[in-house]
Amino acid sequence: MKKLIKAIGFSLTLLANTAFAIPTLYFDGDLDYSVANTVGELTITATLIDSSGVAMPDLGSSSLSFNAIFDSEVDLDSFTAGLFNGVSSDDLIISDSTGTLLTGDFSQLYMIGGDSDNYGSLRGVLTATGGSLSNFFSSSDLIALEFNLGAVFGSDMFNNSFTGRVNGTLTGSGQSVPEPSILALLGIGLLMVGVARKVSKG
Repeated sequence: MKKLIKAIGFSLTLLANTAFAIPTLYFDGDLDYSVANTVGELTITATLIDSSGVAMPDLGSSSLSFNAIFDSEVDLDSFTAGLFNGVSSDDLIISDSTGTLLTGDFSQLYMIGGDSDNYGSLRGVLTATGGSLSNFFSSSDLIALEFNLGAVFGSDMFNNSFTGRVNGTLTGSGQSVPEPSILALLGIGLLMVGVARKVSKG
Protein backbone atom coordinates (compact mmCIF):
# COMPACT_ATOMS: atom_id res chain seq x y z
CA MET A 1 0.00 0.00 0.00
CA LYS A 2 2.80 2.44 0.87
CA LYS A 3 4.40 1.82 -2.56
CA LEU A 4 1.05 2.65 -4.14
CA ILE A 5 0.82 5.85 -2.08
CA LYS A 6 4.26 6.98 -3.23
CA ALA A 7 3.30 6.16 -6.83
CA ILE A 8 0.17 8.30 -6.42
CA GLY A 9 2.25 11.09 -4.95
CA PHE A 10 4.56 10.93 -7.94
CA SER A 11 1.67 11.02 -10.39
CA LEU A 12 0.24 14.08 -8.65
CA THR A 13 3.56 15.88 -8.93
CA LEU A 14 3.32 15.58 -12.70
CA LEU A 15 0.28 17.85 -12.54
CA ALA A 16 2.46 20.64 -11.20
CA ASN A 17 4.60 20.59 -14.38
CA THR A 18 7.76 21.61 -12.54
CA ALA A 19 11.43 20.75 -13.00
CA PHE A 20 12.47 20.88 -9.35
CA ALA A 21 12.07 18.60 -6.36
CA ILE A 22 8.44 18.60 -5.27
CA PRO A 23 7.85 19.16 -1.54
CA THR A 24 5.97 16.13 -0.21
CA LEU A 25 4.96 14.93 3.25
CA TYR A 26 3.99 11.29 3.81
CA PHE A 27 1.84 10.21 6.74
CA ASP A 28 -0.33 7.45 8.11
CA GLY A 29 -2.93 7.25 10.82
CA ASP A 30 -6.64 6.88 11.60
CA LEU A 31 -9.83 8.05 9.94
CA ASP A 32 -13.03 8.68 11.88
CA TYR A 33 -16.35 9.66 10.32
CA SER A 34 -18.97 10.49 12.91
CA VAL A 35 -22.61 11.40 12.37
CA ALA A 36 -24.37 13.43 15.06
CA ASN A 37 -27.67 15.30 14.59
CA THR A 38 -27.56 14.47 10.83
CA VAL A 39 -24.17 16.22 10.48
CA GLY A 40 -21.26 14.05 9.34
CA GLU A 41 -17.76 15.12 10.39
CA LEU A 42 -14.59 13.55 9.02
CA THR A 43 -11.47 13.58 11.23
CA ILE A 44 -7.99 12.35 10.31
CA THR A 45 -5.28 11.97 12.98
CA ALA A 46 -1.86 10.82 11.81
CA THR A 47 1.91 11.06 12.19
CA LEU A 48 4.46 11.93 9.52
CA ILE A 49 6.48 8.95 8.28
CA ASP A 50 8.70 10.57 5.63
CA SER A 51 9.28 13.71 3.56
CA SER A 52 10.98 14.82 0.37
CA GLY A 53 11.85 18.21 -1.06
CA VAL A 54 11.78 19.83 2.41
CA ALA A 55 13.91 19.56 5.56
CA MET A 56 13.04 16.37 7.42
CA PRO A 57 10.53 17.10 10.22
CA ASP A 58 10.97 15.55 13.66
CA LEU A 59 8.99 12.41 12.80
CA GLY A 60 8.94 11.13 16.39
CA SER A 61 7.02 14.16 17.67
CA SER A 62 5.02 14.91 14.53
CA SER A 63 1.25 15.09 14.36
CA LEU A 64 -1.22 15.76 11.56
CA SER A 65 -4.92 16.39 11.92
CA PHE A 66 -7.64 17.62 9.68
CA ASN A 67 -11.39 17.98 9.78
CA ALA A 68 -14.12 18.32 7.18
CA ILE A 69 -17.91 18.39 7.15
CA PHE A 70 -19.96 16.14 4.84
CA ASP A 71 -21.92 18.03 2.18
CA SER A 72 -23.48 15.58 -0.28
CA GLU A 73 -23.21 12.12 -1.82
CA VAL A 74 -22.74 11.44 -5.54
CA ASP A 75 -23.60 8.16 -7.27
CA LEU A 76 -21.11 7.44 -10.09
CA ASP A 77 -22.46 4.17 -11.49
CA SER A 78 -20.39 1.53 -9.63
CA PHE A 79 -18.65 4.14 -7.45
CA THR A 80 -19.83 6.33 -4.60
CA ALA A 81 -18.33 9.72 -3.77
CA GLY A 82 -18.90 12.03 -0.83
CA LEU A 83 -18.23 15.76 -1.17
CA PHE A 84 -16.94 17.66 1.89
CA ASN A 85 -16.58 21.26 3.06
CA GLY A 86 -13.98 22.71 5.38
CA VAL A 87 -14.57 23.70 8.99
CA SER A 88 -14.62 27.20 10.51
CA SER A 89 -11.05 26.93 11.82
CA ASP A 90 -7.99 25.58 9.97
CA ASP A 91 -8.92 22.35 8.21
CA LEU A 92 -5.36 21.00 8.42
CA ILE A 93 -2.73 21.33 11.16
CA ILE A 94 0.71 19.69 11.03
CA SER A 95 3.26 20.17 13.81
CA ASP A 96 6.36 18.68 15.42
CA SER A 97 8.66 19.50 18.35
CA THR A 98 9.83 22.68 16.57
CA GLY A 99 6.30 24.11 16.35
CA THR A 100 3.62 24.44 13.69
CA LEU A 101 4.81 23.19 10.31
CA LEU A 102 1.70 23.84 8.24
CA THR A 103 -1.91 24.96 8.53
CA GLY A 104 -4.37 25.21 5.67
CA ASP A 105 -7.89 25.06 4.29
CA PHE A 106 -9.35 22.56 1.81
CA SER A 107 -11.46 23.03 -1.28
CA GLN A 108 -12.88 20.47 -3.72
CA LEU A 109 -12.50 17.74 -1.10
CA TYR A 110 -14.09 14.38 -1.84
CA MET A 111 -13.95 10.72 -0.77
CA ILE A 112 -14.48 8.03 -3.40
CA GLY A 113 -14.57 4.24 -3.58
CA GLY A 114 -16.03 1.35 -5.52
CA ASP A 115 -19.44 0.15 -4.33
CA SER A 116 -19.17 -2.77 -1.87
CA ASP A 117 -15.42 -2.11 -1.41
CA ASN A 118 -13.94 -1.02 1.92
CA TYR A 119 -10.99 0.82 0.38
CA GLY A 120 -10.92 4.09 -1.49
CA SER A 121 -9.30 7.50 -1.62
CA LEU A 122 -9.70 11.06 -0.43
CA ARG A 123 -8.57 13.93 -2.65
CA GLY A 124 -8.61 17.68 -2.36
CA VAL A 125 -6.91 21.02 -2.89
CA LEU A 126 -5.15 22.76 -0.01
CA THR A 127 -4.52 26.47 0.45
CA ALA A 128 -1.78 27.04 3.05
CA THR A 129 -2.60 29.57 5.77
CA GLY A 130 0.51 29.41 7.98
CA GLY A 131 3.37 27.40 9.46
CA SER A 132 7.10 27.15 8.79
CA LEU A 133 6.53 25.07 5.63
CA SER A 134 3.77 27.24 4.16
CA ASN A 135 6.01 28.63 1.42
CA PHE A 136 6.54 25.06 0.15
CA PHE A 137 2.82 24.29 0.16
CA SER A 138 1.29 27.29 -1.53
CA SER A 139 -2.18 27.68 -2.97
CA SER A 140 -3.60 24.74 -4.93
CA ASP A 141 -1.46 21.98 -3.48
CA LEU A 142 -2.97 18.49 -3.49
CA ILE A 143 -3.62 16.03 -0.70
CA ALA A 144 -4.30 12.35 -1.36
CA LEU A 145 -5.17 9.58 1.09
CA GLU A 146 -5.71 5.88 0.56
CA PHE A 147 -7.63 4.01 3.23
CA ASN A 148 -9.28 0.82 4.40
CA LEU A 149 -12.61 1.35 6.16
CA GLY A 150 -14.62 -0.60 8.68
CA ALA A 151 -17.54 -0.10 6.27
CA VAL A 152 -18.14 -0.44 2.54
CA PHE A 153 -18.96 2.19 -0.06
CA GLY A 154 -22.54 2.41 -1.22
CA SER A 155 -25.77 4.37 -1.06
CA ASP A 156 -26.34 6.20 2.24
CA MET A 157 -22.93 5.19 3.66
CA PHE A 158 -22.42 8.76 4.83
CA ASN A 159 -25.54 8.58 6.97
CA ASN A 160 -23.68 6.22 9.31
CA SER A 161 -20.48 6.51 11.36
CA PHE A 162 -17.38 4.51 10.40
CA THR A 163 -13.64 4.34 11.03
CA GLY A 164 -10.57 3.30 9.06
CA ARG A 165 -6.82 3.38 8.56
CA VAL A 166 -5.15 5.84 6.16
CA ASN A 167 -1.89 6.38 4.32
CA GLY A 168 -1.47 9.71 2.58
CA THR A 169 0.64 12.32 0.87
CA LEU A 170 0.54 16.10 0.87
CA THR A 171 2.15 17.30 -2.34
CA GLY A 172 3.31 20.89 -2.69
CA SER A 173 4.04 22.91 -5.78
CA GLY A 174 6.21 25.65 -4.31
CA GLN A 175 4.39 28.08 -6.60
CA SER A 176 0.85 29.07 -7.42
CA VAL A 177 -0.83 26.91 -10.06
CA PRO A 178 -4.41 26.88 -11.35
CA GLU A 179 -6.79 24.85 -9.19
CA PRO A 180 -7.79 21.59 -10.88
CA SER A 181 -11.55 21.21 -11.31
CA ILE A 182 -13.58 18.80 -9.21
CA LEU A 183 -14.11 16.70 -12.36
CA ALA A 184 -10.35 16.42 -12.89
CA LEU A 185 -9.86 15.40 -9.27
CA LEU A 186 -12.65 12.85 -9.48
CA GLY A 187 -11.01 11.44 -12.60
CA ILE A 188 -7.71 11.02 -10.75
CA GLY A 189 -9.54 9.41 -7.85
CA LEU A 190 -11.34 6.92 -10.10
CA LEU A 191 -8.04 6.04 -11.78
CA MET A 192 -6.27 5.43 -8.47
CA VAL A 193 -9.15 3.41 -7.01
CA GLY A 194 -9.12 1.30 -10.19
CA VAL A 195 -5.39 0.69 -9.77
CA ALA A 196 -5.90 -0.28 -6.12
CA ARG A 197 -8.63 -2.74 -7.11
CA LYS A 198 -6.34 -4.41 -9.66
CA VAL A 199 -3.49 -4.61 -7.15
CA SER A 200 -5.70 -6.20 -4.47
CA LYS A 201 -7.22 -8.72 -6.89
CA GLY A 202 -3.93 -9.50 -8.62
